[in-house]
Amino acid sequence: MKVLSWNVRGLGKTQTVNRLKNSLRRSNPQVLFLMETKLNARRMERVRHMCGYRFGVDVGSVGSMGGLSIGWKPECDVRLLSYSQFHIDVVIQESETLKRRFTGFYGRPAERDRDLSWNLLRQLHSNQSMPLLVAGDFNEIMYSYEKKGRRIRPERNMVRF
Repeated sequence: MKVLSWNVRGLGKTQTVNRLKNSLRRSNPQVLFLMETKLNARRMERVRHMCGYRFGVDVGSVGSMGGLSIGWKPECDVRLLSYSQFHIDVVIQESETLKRRFTGFYGRPAERDRDLSWNLLRQLHSNQSMPLLVAGDFNEIMYSYEKKGRRIRPERNMVRF
């Protein structure tokens, strides 16, 4: 199963949609997860269809923040478990004997709210019994060398992550 996760930072521009479509032609993933689309759910659904993903779930942005979408090809057996402004959680049945859990995730952008993000991840995966893939934008780094420019990240934030 091939999955593509992309932080598109706004799909309102034709140029961005065309770049996405070109990338999809090259990689041909069965499942596509997009975050930070900055589109309402109806517009996101139209973009997803234009990209060849008839089936999916779209969570609209709140103002200029967020926006999530997961789409899948018709040959995929995908079941929605839950979704919110910050995640979409599905089970992908690859064969009779193989199920995988996929969580597309968007971490809260405000530093003071990150513990809410980590609690959501813990809650979603507390009783995990199948292979799991979590992908997305966590809005946090694991190591200080990953940070370029601006102020240095507090070590305690990275430890929590």
